[in-house]
Amino acid sequence: MTIRRSRAARIGAVCVATAALTGALLPATAFASPPAPASAEEPVEDRVFLAESFDSGIIPAEWNVIAGDWSIEDGALVGDGTGDDAKIMFGENRENFAIDVDVTFDSAANGARWLALVLDGPADGATPWQHAAVRNGSSAGNGVEFAQRTAGSTWRVTDTGSTAADIGIGTQAHLRVEVNDNVGTWYIDGEKIMTTRQLVRTADGVQGLIANQSVVRYDNLVLSEIDPLPPITLRQPGETGAIVAHRGNSSVAPENTMPAFVSATRAGAEYFEIDITMSADGVPVVMHDGTVDRTTDGTGSINAMTLEEIRQLDAGSWFSPAFAGTKVPTFEDVLTYVANGGADVVIEYKGDWSIEDTQLTVDMIEAAGVENKILAQSFSTTSVANFASVAPDLPVGWLTGGIDAGIIATAEQIGADAINPSSATAEGVALAHEHELGVFVWTQNSAGAWESLTAIGVDGIITDRPDALRGWMQRYNQAPPAIPEPGAPEEPAADEQSLAVSIPEAVQPSGEFTWRFSSQDVVSFGEATALGDSFVASGALNEIEITDTRSNPSSPWSLSGRAADFISGDESFGADALGWAPRLVSEGAGAIAGDAVEAGVGSGLTEGAVLVSAAGDEFKGLETAVVSADLALRLPVGQAAGAYTSTLTVTVIQ
Repeated sequence: MTIRRSRAARIGAVCVATAALTGALLPATAFASPPAPASAEEPVEDRVFLAESFDSGIIPAEWNVIAGDWSIEDGALVGDGTGDDAKIMFGENRENFAIDVDVTFDSAANGARWLALVLDGPADGATPWQHAAVRNGSSAGNGVEFAQRTAGSTWRVTDTGSTAADIGIGTQAHLRVEVNDNVGTWYIDGEKIMTTRQLVRTADGVQGLIANQSVVRYDNLVLSEIDPLPPITLRQPGETGAIVAHRGNSSVAPENTMPAFVSATRAGAEYFEIDITMSADGVPVVMHDGTVDRTTDGTGSINAMTLEEIRQLDAGSWFSPAFAGTKVPTFEDVLTYVANGGADVVIEYKGDWSIEDTQLTVDMIEAAGVENKILAQSFSTTSVANFASVAPDLPVGWLTGGIDAGIIATAEQIGADAINPSSATAEGVALAHEHELGVFVWTQNSAGAWESLTAIGVDGIITDRPDALRGWMQRYNQAPPAIPEPGAPEEPAADEQSLAVSIPEAVQPSGEFTWRFSSQDVVSFGEATALGDSFVASGALNEIEITDTRSNPSSPWSLSGRAADFISGDESFGADALGWAPRLVSEGAGAIAGDAVEAGVGSGLTEGAVLVSAAGDEFKGLETAVVSADLALRLPVGQAAGAYTSTLTVTVIQ
């Protein structure tokens, strides 16, 4: 159910929980049923920008071949990227559109090779570009993704998901990606895979196709116009809502600072929440408290300090010495970050804001071009009403303690689009939805609370742990089967994390070295297939975020992994059948990926192998590294079938 209110613009509170991986090995097992996925709409004929069946036998003259070999074969466009990646660009810059296309992998170097739909990129094929990619081994943890190729020719992968079964070689699949400005939604064969709010858009970017170390057949390509997102998308009971990072990712970085906002974006939050107030010289700055005492090295009322005085404050040392020198951001700093690829922002107006001061902030929002990337909120009915008056096309929520008929009446009177309570009941949420009001609940940090709120259909959850909430939502939406009791792995030691079959809550090591798990609990290889005299399957390790926050100099560190035997009842096979190819999803913290370990050769992962490390005693910097690994399984065809489980233990050494 969606709201279309006359006074509100888009809030885009859409679910971005990606499809997590399933939890058993060889063969595929039955799964519990998650909430039903949304189905993609069919293109409407009178809204089609471009339709190409390639029946003419020639590549359209206006299409621009960038690299690789492109040809028309049997009425389909074929991109041969077996040498250089094949890339072709077409179309025009569009804000709200969908790409539909039928695809077939004719061949691929391995299961990790991919094709991509370029959603926004220069017509000459240069960097940066934004794409939606799918591997022929699409059931892997990163089998489906949204990613950007940056101007520096590095990858920034924002969202990953998977399909229940591999697309594979020779099987046609129908792809559809819907783009609403910075919001993208992936569909494969009509099934919704995931949604992101982190598409990087440009004023002149066009569309394109890529084949990576593969030969791909494209047919029946349609580029069509779609409606802008409604003001608020209301959830049904049992459907996961939007993730709002409270004051940024305040569990890993100082609240209301740029490091916390960047961390929230990387953790997969759709929104990060900020608090704004006015300096003495009329500049909106980001600060929760009325004074600077708690979160800076200064003292005094923020309303009594000039921007120059506020800029001298250290807003990071109170949290950790690693953040020494972090500044109090201005509202303009935040809007610039949001405009350049950061997550959307929930803006809390502290206290009563006048019409004049509210107008100033709205002018800044419009100047930054982020009207469709904000949600305002306040406890003050005066501030909510003034925002609704000044910006009738922008969404605003009223912060409350709960929801009842009286609160709903007041919310409607002051022009609110949402009620954002500290707690909610099924009756309260249903009543708000009847009145076309969204519900974003603050500040909830436990899995029990997330489960209860999801069950009653709240539209968003504000939390200090956006990374943990995202992982919880991934598990919830996939609804993997329970781990079989026989051979269940033991609990990890204090310096270890259990991966592959289950991940308990992250254990924080001593000192300031931190890491976060931002992906699903379960790694799956799906159903293994016969190849020669072996069964083979592939998967992907959960992404691990690493920030070395220790002071200079900081010693070397490494993460190493070792797998236990795979067990299914009385059957088992050794972990030498498991191998990996470590890779950096995002560079930082001096991290270097470890060497590949081949599956079924030598000891495999029965002995410790380095996943990622950072050498030397120099300061590693505050940039977060994100590391994963492509996993491979190879074992004899004669191995008995079963739902095998194992534990891959990653140990931090510092």
